[in-house]
Amino acid sequence: MGRSDNKKELTGEIADLIGRVGPWHFILLAVIFVNSVFNAYGQLAMAFMLPPGVSYNCSGSQDPQWWKFVHTNGDGYCERVNGGIVSDCNQWDYDHSIHRSTILEQWNLVCHNDYLKPFPQALSMAGLIVGNVVFSAFSDHYGRKPAVYLGILLCAVSGIAATATSNFVVFNVGRFLSSVSKIGIQASIVIYLEVIKPSYRWMFSLLNGFGFHLGMLAVALTSYYGDSWRYLQGLIGGPAIAVLPFLFFVWESPRWLLSQKRLDEGVEVIEKICRFNKIPRTQVDFHLPAIRRKYEQLSPPKANSPMDLLRNRPGSGKRMAPNTLVMWYLCFTQGILFYSATFVSTSLGTSPHVSFCIPIVGELIAITLVAVGVKFMRRKLIVYITTTFGALGFYLMALTEQLVSAPNHYYLQMGSIIIIRSSSAAFTQIYPVYSAELYPTPLRNVGIGFCDLMYRLASTVDPFGRYYLPKIHSHLLPLLYGSMSLLGAVLTLVLPETLNLALDDGIFNRLSRRMSELASQIRRASMAFRRSSAAATTGGSMDRKRPKEATIEEVSEDGSTKF
Repeated sequence: MGRSDNKKELTGEIADLIGRVGPWHFILLAVIFVNSVFNAYGQLAMAFMLPPGVSYNCSGSQDPQWWKFVHTNGDGYCERVNGGIVSDCNQWDYDHSIHRSTILEQWNLVCHNDYLKPFPQALSMAGLIVGNVVFSAFSDHYGRKPAVYLGILLCAVSGIAATATSNFVVFNVGRFLSSVSKIGIQASIVIYLEVIKPSYRWMFSLLNGFGFHLGMLAVALTSYYGDSWRYLQGLIGGPAIAVLPFLFFVWESPRWLLSQKRLDEGVEVIEKICRFNKIPRTQVDFHLPAIRRKYEQLSPPKANSPMDLLRNRPGSGKRMAPNTLVMWYLCFTQGILFYSATFVSTSLGTSPHVSFCIPIVGELIAITLVAVGVKFMRRKLIVYITTTFGALGFYLMALTEQLVSAPNHYYLQMGSIIIIRSSSAAFTQIYPVYSAELYPTPLRNVGIGFCDLMYRLASTVDPFGRYYLPKIHSHLLPLLYGSMSLLGAVLTLVLPETLNLALDDGIFNRLSRRMSELASQIRRASMAFRRSSAAATTGGSMDRKRPKEATIEEVSEDGSTKF
């Protein structure tokens, strides 16, 4: 074998054997894509199930010119006038000119129930937070594959409950559990990232982003053509059916099995992947012994918690707390920017479905650029650009009245929304890859999970921000969110660069690389000594030229010759 092969044998990296994309990887990518499409329903369908701007009025007959004697409450009226007497409404009629069926009408979330409006979206996003906590720990202790299977089962049960019910509490509990289930299914992302070469991570980034944004288009189309909010809710449980054909091929992460000292099972899964991807047996026999040796010498893994993300990096002593805190802040900030801008977009113009969809074009361009750029662009640069543009977009929204005349308000606001949503969408494609590269294997799933948790925490807080902040001041929301994103751009400078770094399995991975370097140095020293001895025993002017030739060869062995 060549010298490069010997080096691979010493490192024992799994991706050297199964890291190239093959048929099995495409199945995993299909699961990720399908789940991403239906995730858009779970996270954004509420923009049309509980839309802003739906006018309402008290049911029944009223006195002529009754509106002169009652006060408006948001988009409608909470009082009625009959026989000259003003009384509170107990039934309402709703405007169906744009939205034919909403949960606003289903449970009369107006007037004295108006305070309930933020809860359906907030509880759904809270389910993603709980799912991050539960399934991050579950998949690290019991495996990635059980997490996927449990997530699909929970998705089916909770989806049916939330769609069929006429009870507001059951509806919210069903949506909450449905969101929890999506995090379990997303363990397929971790399986993919743990077996793939860094140069192929862009494929996950691209499909995950495109799936979600195609799902956004599907949400708008479903709302426009469907005559009931239950269609939108029912499709949230779509992964329970759509993923079923692929489940047989969702095998456990071999990296996780090996890191858990389940060596025989890990090797068995690797061999299954090799057979499925038609990798030659000679390559399998060459790499497997090195992989087994590497993980035999790994220390037994201990149980990990989020607090481990704030301690020193195992084996190196490097502090992880600054990186972790900055990543958490960035994920929270970009999450609140994305969800706020997405829901605000439905209040622009006269067609909420069109206003919702227009920025998707910019988002798809942004995630495509990131998917391509992740192969060669510095992670810090991508994050810095996205956070800076997010701040710019919200500042433009706050200054709309000062910058343009009233007829042009829509165009500037829509442009601002496009900037915000595009930059935030780009960030969603880079932070899973970035966080996977920042943490070693024992902490990787917890690290990714809690970055995602911060993103979802923002989406839980956002409904209350959109409800209460405009009541304080109309410009408070864009100014606050813009400043948060600007601070994130500054904090990005603290993070390390991880472009094209191999996933870290802990101290043995670093020790193995060091031993490989020492072995190479010994080989070069030995070759230099033999050539020097041969030159010393050879006479003649022709022979005296040989040491110079040997020196060129010797330096070439190190790959650093300068001609």
